[in-house]
Amino acid sequence: METVLENVKNDSAVSHSLLDHPKVKISSSSPDPWNDLNQMFDSMSKSAAESITPEMVEAKDTAIELALNECLKLTSEHNKFYDLISAAHDTLYQSLADIYAFVLRVQLSEYKQHIKTAMISNLMDKGVKIQSNTSDLMVIIKTIIGADRRRASEYCRVLEVAMRENLTPKDLPSYIKLRGGVSAIYSTESELVAKKLGEKEREFRTSYFQELFEIRHWANKSSFSTPIKVIQNSDEIDCNRAKFTVFLTLFDKKEQIYKICSAHNLGEKQERNLIKYITRDIKDSNEILKEKLIAYRQKLVEMKLVPDIVGKLWGKLNMITDQTSEVVENI
Repeated sequence: METVLENVKNDSAVSHSLLDHPKVKISSSSPDPWNDLNQMFDSMSKSAAESITPEMVEAKDTAIELALNECLKLTSEHNKFYDLISAAHDTLYQSLADIYAFVLRVQLSEYKQHIKTAMISNLMDKGVKIQSNTSDLMVIIKTIIGADRRRASEYCRVLEVAMRENLTPKDLPSYIKLRGGVSAIYSTESELVAKKLGEKEREFRTSYFQELFEIRHWANKSSFSTPIKVIQNSDEIDCNRAKFTVFLTLFDKKEQIYKICSAHNLGEKQERNLIKYITRDIKDSNEILKEKLIAYRQKLVEMKLVPDIVGKLWGKLNMITDQTSEVVENI
């Protein structure tokens, strides 16, 4: 006698639906033979066991067989779906490889600037927006796939990574698979770009605070001299780049004065960390800090507290700061 699993493997004649089998009754009012069988080896008494029939055992075996057969059928249908998805991904990855190969050919062409100009004109005729800082790669991708900004951004990021990694077009499909697909590459690279932007913004912020502290000496008339030797707490190059000397002092309550304990050149790296620490509770945005810095510079110039050459230099630095901010915003 074949077992239930052997019947399933051999694709037995049980091919009709579980609901159509005459031996299986689905009813809320009829006793469930499955429950009777489940109790067979639990709490069923000897007298109750005497009421079990072979038909009840056969019904359970048949129901299991039908359920497993339907699972196999559903598994097959589900696998077909994933096969289609996998094939679609393979097609997309190969399409990106073809676009990548085309991009490289355009870059090598002596007419690449003319090609780009023609593509931009074509896109503008179709109502696709192109900005002055749009990359050549994005222009080509939009020319091929149209105005879908999300897809264009994803494809552009993937091809940028391919160029950075010095991949050949034939290697691109397997590389995309290895990285988890187009969306995975886009997400990862976007996070890296955001992190880099965040690091740049933090460095700008520290520089604004550093200069605000530094230029205060023009207006502050308090000063002192001390025979205490300044201790260098970093290498010579790093210390030479530092702007400030840090004094450790104790307040003498009796004399109501601060007494110097030691003096330190922390070096540029630790100096900037110190500035970050002591300004950590200031919530002004970088834009506001920049405006305050420029305004304070201007005030010092108007009060004639700085040499003319410094005022002229600040005017140039204001222009450089504005240009740098524009570069950061366009990255």
